[in-house]
Amino acid sequence: MTDPLHGYISSRILGELHRADRDFLVTTSVLDEVTAERARALGLGTPAKRLQSLRAVRLPVVWSHGGRTMRCHPRLREFLLEQLEHRDDAQLRRIRRAHGGLLAGEGHDEEATEVLLQAGEVAEARVCAARVIRHVIERLDLPVAERWLEAFGTVGSVGHEPTELTTARLMLAWARDDPRGGVAIADALLESGVREEVAEASQRAAALMIYCYAQCGRVEDVDEILRLADPGGEVAAVRYGLGTIYPSYRTDTPPELTGGPFDAAVLVAKYWFGHLTDLDVSLQSHWGTSLATPWQIGALRAQGHTRRALEPYERTRDSVSNSLSLGVVVPELLMDAGRPAEAIAALEEGRKFALDTGAHAWYLGFTEGLVKLRIVDHRDAAASMGLLDELEKDPLIEHALQLRAKARTWRGWLLLRGGADVEALAWLRDAVSLLETSGLFLELPIAAVLLAEAERRTDHEDEADRAADLALETSGRLGSHHVLLRILTEFPAVASRRIDAEADTDTPWHAVGRALAAQGKANIQVTERTLKVTVTELGRHALAVDGVEAHLRISKSLELLSYLSSRHGHAADRRDVLDALFTRDDRSTRAYLRQAVHQLNLALPPRLRLVVEQNRLALADEVVRGCQSLRFEADLAQAHRLTGRARLSAIEAVLARNEGDFLPDRTSQWVEERRRTLSQQAADALSSAAELALRLHQYGDAARLCDRATALDPLREVAWRVRMRAANALGDDDGVLTAFLGCEAALARIDASPSPSTCKLLRQLQR
Repeated sequence: MTDPLHGYISSRILGELHRADRDFLVTTSVLDEVTAERARALGLGTPAKRLQSLRAVRLPVVWSHGGRTMRCHPRLREFLLEQLEHRDDAQLRRIRRAHGGLLAGEGHDEEATEVLLQAGEVAEARVCAARVIRHVIERLDLPVAERWLEAFGTVGSVGHEPTELTTARLMLAWARDDPRGGVAIADALLESGVREEVAEASQRAAALMIYCYAQCGRVEDVDEILRLADPGGEVAAVRYGLGTIYPSYRTDTPPELTGGPFDAAVLVAKYWFGHLTDLDVSLQSHWGTSLATPWQIGALRAQGHTRRALEPYERTRDSVSNSLSLGVVVPELLMDAGRPAEAIAALEEGRKFALDTGAHAWYLGFTEGLVKLRIVDHRDAAASMGLLDELEKDPLIEHALQLRAKARTWRGWLLLRGGADVEALAWLRDAVSLLETSGLFLELPIAAVLLAEAERRTDHEDEADRAADLALETSGRLGSHHVLLRILTEFPAVASRRIDAEADTDTPWHAVGRALAAQGKANIQVTERTLKVTVTELGRHALAVDGVEAHLRISKSLELLSYLSSRHGHAADRRDVLDALFTRDDRSTRAYLRQAVHQLNLALPPRLRLVVEQNRLALADEVVRGCQSLRFEADLAQAHRLTGRARLSAIEAVLARNEGDFLPDRTSQWVEERRRTLSQQAADALSSAAELALRLHQYGDAARLCDRATALDPLREVAWRVRMRAANALGDDDGVLTAFLGCEAALARIDASPSPSTCKLLRQLQR
């Protein structure tokens, strides 16, 4: 169907112009702004005369610069470009070639490349593209760069093209997670006899060839390129990153960050070296940000910020260009979030992708990661041993120290679980030695705890204590106890033995023990934006769906929801529900319960409604994740995994947003028990925060937190001792005695008295 406006332009505007003016308008429609100089560059004669003639008629154009520059209305220009397409091919090619040359001369190389390719001028387009393609790739316009390079020729032609374009091909291979493709380019250069020349001329090309060769296990080629390339800048960044896998490339000092994409290689290394707080940086390059994002997610996860890590993962999982890196860190995150099936599926997918792209080092990494998660999830041990045997037989494992150390750690773990303690000890000693000497601290707390368990089982008590202390020391270097606490959940005796061996009662191991006790609900991880149902339980009791509060006719409906969420498996038999909510089971209470279930299901979305099967009631997982009390416990568990000021801030933040009694308008026995449990957890957190504030020399905060802790639990003697120390640090001698007397009075209510440790502390502080 003909556009009516186009018909009007054709008949009433262009139809009334002189032919020369009409042809001038059509030809110059390729220009956004028309001047005499730019029109002349298109090969048009007397352009000033034509512009003067056009100024004399009424046209939908804007004139500027004293009438020397013309800009057509978008609809007019659209029509003119359509008319231009009716010119013969030779004319069109001439105009486009001239237009491309004009754009190139004005410094618009990207636009010039497109126009010249349209004109079939591949050689000229190649020259323009070489100047700009790096920036196109760095802003992640990968399809544009791929289309250009395809027009310029195949990989086999790389020996005869500008180095900038060859480098761009390597950049695309990196961006597309295609190390095999990058190796094919490097090998084509070698076959053409120019690989050495390119490596010496372009630091970026050299860095990318090193990366691709290393990921494909071509260590000899890596060594050759390193010998040829400038050792600074981007080559140094890639070498530093590879140093986490191949110890022969390890350098002690990390390169300075530049804001570019190769900073990602430095961040990868810092992740495995355990410098987790160093990953909280912003990069100037869009591509660099994309490359760094997976490792920043991993750092958040390793510090125990599971919920914070889930948010960028959910936001970027479909847009991050480097799925291999994401595939390394995300399974651990999903496992921490209580989603083991997704985690293992992600690793299986990563293995397949690495195999398909020839990323052999990545394939081995995914394999050992799969073994680890299978162990954590208690899956087939024999199958896991088979995968480890596959790793040990691979020739690359002798070069790849990190993979070798971790594979031996997981083998030791499996052997411990199977009771082969002596055999496990040998593997774990080797693994810990490798990780410690290479500075790969991220996984060292796990290996050290496993070693401590193996040493203890084989009656090496001193060695067991040293291994446990190594785990704690390394965990402190990470800035978080998250990794340590995860492994201690399976081997809690490692912590218990160290706590029992301590003469004092306020040691770092005691803090770890308290944090370990708080981990029960830690797998309830959600992002705020994914919650459809939220249940407020502290300070008030309310149900909201999609942010809109529901008004339930029966108050027991909401109590039923909270009761089920507090039960193991988030389900209960009808008889237990009746006993908890009504303290009796008869016809009237059963009818009331049916109405409570009905009202609750009317308020919930259909797919999240309460399930009633065979006299058993169960909540949907998404509803459970929205319950405030469970999220409070999960957030506290996460906070306890942190160390230093981060832990103190996290605890205070959790308590600040969860103030008030649990279900304040309810008096059921189960509510009272749950209320006591949550209050105890809050007191534990306050006491822990007070101890930490004291160690950080924040004495006023320590005193304030102790007062809150003892208000909740007056019998918490450790909090009274911290209060005494804080008062002493502030020079408040009366405060020391007041705190002791407060402790004494609280304990007297249960016919107890302060412990010898507390009395001894009073004497020490009063000297």
